[in-house]
Amino acid sequence: MLNIGPPTSFVRRNGTRWLAAIAAAVSLVVASPSFAQSKDSDTAALEEAYDKAFQALFADPGNLEKSFAFAKIAIRLGNYEAAVSALERMLLVNPNLPRVRLELGVLYFRMGSYQLARTYLTRAIEGADTPSDVKGRVDRFLAEIDDRLSVHSWSGTAYAGLRWQNNANAGPMASGVLVAGVPATLANEFTAKKDQNVFLSGSVKHVYDFQSQDGTTFETNGVIYGSQQRTQSSLDLVFIEANGGPRTVFDSSYTGTLNYRPYVVLNYIALADARYMTAYGIGVDGSRAFGDRFLADLKVQHKERRFRDSNTRTTNSRQNGGESLVKFAGRYAVSNDDLISGSLSATSTTAADKYQGSFDYGASLGYSINYLGPVLPQDNGPWTTSMTVSRNHVQYKGYDTAVDPNNRRHDKKWTLDMLTSMPLYNDWTMILNLQKVWSASSLLNYKFRNEIASLGFSTKF
Repeated sequence: MLNIGPPTSFVRRNGTRWLAAIAAAVSLVVASPSFAQSKDSDTAALEEAYDKAFQALFADPGNLEKSFAFAKIAIRLGNYEAAVSALERMLLVNPNLPRVRLELGVLYFRMGSYQLARTYLTRAIEGADTPSDVKGRVDRFLAEIDDRLSVHSWSGTAYAGLRWQNNANAGPMASGVLVAGVPATLANEFTAKKDQNVFLSGSVKHVYDFQSQDGTTFETNGVIYGSQQRTQSSLDLVFIEANGGPRTVFDSSYTGTLNYRPYVVLNYIALADARYMTAYGIGVDGSRAFGDRFLADLKVQHKERRFRDSNTRTTNSRQNGGESLVKFAGRYAVSNDDLISGSLSATSTTAADKYQGSFDYGASLGYSINYLGPVLPQDNGPWTTSMTVSRNHVQYKGYDTAVDPNNRRHDKKWTLDMLTSMPLYNDWTMILNLQKVWSASSLLNYKFRNEIASLGFSTKF
C-alpha cells in the first residue's frame, strides 16, 4: 500500500502537518504516472511468472515444490481457484502436509466456502507438534466461521454513569404562574430544582438468519434504561422497550435497493418505583443508500398508550390515547472522519383529556468528527465529538382550563447537545455529554431552562 501522507485527523490536530500533507500531495501528482507504470509492470511480471510456473507444473505435475510455487503466484494474482487446484493435487501426492491444508482452509474461507474451510483448518492442526502460533491463527478462523455459519447473531451495549442537572424536574425558573388564567405564586418545592442521578442503560440485538436467497432475517431489539435521583425521588425512572420483526431487502428499478422491517413494539415506564405507562404498537422502518456517502432512514410507527393512576398522579389515566410518528433521518459522510446528520419528524398524540393531546414537529442537524485524542493511548482508536442542535414545536389540541381557559398551550424548545467519546481499552469507551435546553411556552407554567452534564462509561459485546 502506498502511504501518501498523514490522515486528515492528524492534520486537524497539528497545523504544521499541513506542510507534510501539501508535500505529499505534490509528490503524488508528480509520481502518479510512474506509480501507475510500476503497478502495471508488476502485474505483467506476475502474469508472466504465472504462465512460466504453470508450464513447469504441467511438465512435472507430481513435483510438490513446483505446485506450491504456482499456488503462491496464483494467490498473489487473486486466482484462488487455480491455487486451490494446485494445492489439492499436492495432497493427492502426499496427504501428510499440514501447511498445505492450512493454506487451503484460508483460501476456502476467502472464497466463502466455510464448511470446506473448517474441514481443512481442523485437519491442519491435528498433529501434536503443531506450532502454537499456527494453532492460534486456525482457532481465530474457526471462531469466525462459527459466527458466519450460525443462524443466530447477538450484539449489545452497556452504559453507566453520573448526570447533573440544574432543573431536573423541568420546573419553571420563577414562582409566578397561572391558575385558571389568574396570576398566582407557585410553591417553592415545584420550581426548578437541581439534582444528580446515577443511570444505567443497556441494549441487546438478536438476528435470526433464515438463510434464504433474499437474505431475510428476523431482528429483535431490547432497550432498558434506569436512573435514580439523589433528592427528586419522584423522578426515579425505568424505561423498557422491545421490538421485533422480519428484515428483508426489496430491489427494483423504481426504489433501488431498500432495506426494510415491519415490527411490533412494546413499552413499559415506571416512575418512583410504580408503573406509569405501558404501550403497544406496530411500525415499519426502512433505509436506502444513495451512493457511497448518503444513507436515508424512514420510520413510521403507531402506539396505543395506557397510563396508570397512582396516589401522587390521580388523573394519570386521562392521558390514555394513541401516538403516531413519522420520522425521516439522513447521514452524509463528508470524509472518513466527518459526518453530517439530520432529521425531520412529526408526532401526533391523542388523549382522553383533549388538552393533553398534541402535534409535535421536530428537526435536528448534527456534525461529528473523528480525530486523535490529546491523551490516553492512541492505538485504541480515534476520539469522536458530535454537536447537534434540535428544534421542537409542540401545539396542544385543547385548552387546559386549570391553567388558562383562554390561551391554548404552544411550546417551542431548542436543545444543544455536545458529546465526546474517548476509547479507553478494548471495547470500553468514556463518554462526556453536555446539553442545554431552552423551552418557551405560551403558558407561563411551562417555560423552563435546563443545563445537563453527564460522564459515563460504555462497552459493547
